[in-house]
Amino acid sequence: MQFTLMNKNHKLIDFYYDENIKAITKIINKYDLNYLPLYLYNSSNLLKDLNDWLKSRFLINSTWFKQLSKTNYAVDLQTSIYTKSYGLSLSDPYWLKQKNKNIKWEDVNFFQNNFDYKNYLFLGLESREYNYDDVNVLYSPNITTGGELGKCWIIENNKRILYKSSNTFLKLEPLNEYIASKISEILGVSCVKYDLKVLSNLDKSTLVSSCETFCNENVELIPFYELGLHNKNYKECFEEYINLLNNQHILSAKEKVSKMLLLDLIISNHDRHLGNYGIIRDVNTLKWLDVAPIYDCGRAMLTYLPKIDLNIDNELIVFNTTNVSHKEVLNLIKDLKLDNDVLNKLKEIPNLYEEILNKYYKYTNINSKEDILVLKEKLKKNIMEVINFFQ
Repeated sequence: MQFTLMNKNHKLIDFYYDENIKAITKIINKYDLNYLPLYLYNSSNLLKDLNDWLKSRFLINSTWFKQLSKTNYAVDLQTSIYTKSYGLSLSDPYWLKQKNKNIKWEDVNFFQNNFDYKNYLFLGLESREYNYDDVNVLYSPNITTGGELGKCWIIENNKRILYKSSNTFLKLEPLNEYIASKISEILGVSCVKYDLKVLSNLDKSTLVSSCETFCNENVELIPFYELGLHNKNYKECFEEYINLLNNQHILSAKEKVSKMLLLDLIISNHDRHLGNYGIIRDVNTLKWLDVAPIYDCGRAMLTYLPKIDLNIDNELIVFNTTNVSHKEVLNLIKDLKLDNDVLNKLKEIPNLYEEILNKYYKYTNINSKEDILVLKEKLKKNIMEVINFFQ
């Protein structure tokens, strides 16, 4: 089968996809490569990297795909996605156009066109089966929304809203997303605004976080791993990332990145991997607009551990380096300025966290009120460490 990789209505690459081996075997034509995804633009082996990029785009590791693999439907998923979902996303303008199909970006993209989300199917929380040969099931941005959590894009008041569930021991992810956005407001750094919602039309009532997409038909997300800086230690990577952002005329770059790391320290975030932050770029001019608003803060506050323990000294992921201590993070961002008003407002956050834990604990795996107090104390301990450092 022959396809063209498109950026909106820009033709980028014609390629041949072999259905039998489920791989791209030949690049036929190249067009305006300036509009390629940054990962491919920097490629030294375009055929290999195009295969890798498309495989990562289609969710073989997602909760939804694992659910699908248990069903009786004999679906050639990858080929079906190529032909039925067009490989479309709500994070960028890239899509796949099959040869001889007379369609344009405006006809199919999910920023401007409706899609069917089939009763939150992609949250992976329903036991019912669906007909995956139905084009409407696969014509969805949920096909290309990565991560291990159950996720589902819906349309509400003409806005594209993402619901995310939980998959860790304590199931605190939605609450952590919410509290992270509140802390970000205090720090004065751009963050995706997360709200909380209980879905009651699944197999059981389920707590999810909800947020609106921060991309649109003219703005794309480029995750950090596409920037080519991840082969350095965290200190070198920090400096090189800041220099790169400054060279692209991103305002207050060091402050924004430092505040993301500070947030991770406060909430003991254990999941700031290279796909969980990046930059946003103008799709039409290719100009870098800003660092992306902070997103994906759910795997924090000990939620991934089977036991709540205040004495666990959480080490963080900083760029490509794991097990970075709080002290090392604070020394890295020591030039950050936080006034007393900010520090005083941070002191109020543990009480807010306790309030939402009490309100929603029945949707988590928290076993007791004592566990809630330990989680509150953990957050308070982290905040006091920050206050003592910056005062």
